[in-house]
Order: sequence, then C-alpha cells, then structure tokens
Amino acid sequence: PEQYSLLASRKVSEAGNQSLLTYLAVNTIAFHQNGVPLEIKAVKWLKGRGVGGKDRMVAYTNDKKYVRYPLVPLQNVPVQYRGLYQIATYYGKLGAVEPVYKETLSYVDGI
Repeated sequence: PEQYSLLASRKVSEAGNQSLLTYLAVNTIAFHQNGVPLEIKAVKWLKGRGVGGKDRMVAYTNDKKYVRYPLVPLQNVPVQYRGLYQIATYYGKLGAVEPVYKETLSYVDGI
C-alpha cells in the first residue's frame, strides 16, 4: 500500500500532469500490443512477506491460456434424515494456481 500510494502521488515530471502509476500502466509493450493497460493494484497481504521481511510484488498474466485453477465438481453425501429435516451435504476440492509456463508468474521481493 505504501508503494502504491507513492506511485499514485508522484508526478512523472515537474511539467507533467500524469502520475507515475498511470504512466507505467499506459506506456508498456503490453498496452501497445493489446490496447489494454496494465492493472496495478495494492495488496495488503504482500507487505512483509518477502525474504527477510521485505515487501513482495507479484506479477502475473490473467489469461486462461497461461494460468489454470483446476476445480473438482461438487460431490454429495447421501441425504440424512433427522426428524422433519433432510440434510444434504455437498463438498468439493479446491486446486492450486498452476502456471502453464514459468514466465507467466513472478515474485519480486524488496520493492
């Protein structure tokens, strides 16, 4: 959050009217190829999570072709009868984020 507020408040130049955050989001190779600016967001859970207690940055590609999150379909337990009530329990398993290529996910410590 501190780094994000620094990017949002610092101007590109003295004569400029654009913050460093908007400059970084628009002036990238990805923006000129795709026409979509970068999404830069602050995440409080990455503060102090890097090596040596330093802050961490995560960069990833949010595209289904490059990042997978496998889900198992919901499964059910047979219905349990308790008096007038019928209890139907469902459960599912969650997977983990799987990058298809190692270049699509990056952790940077000490920002």
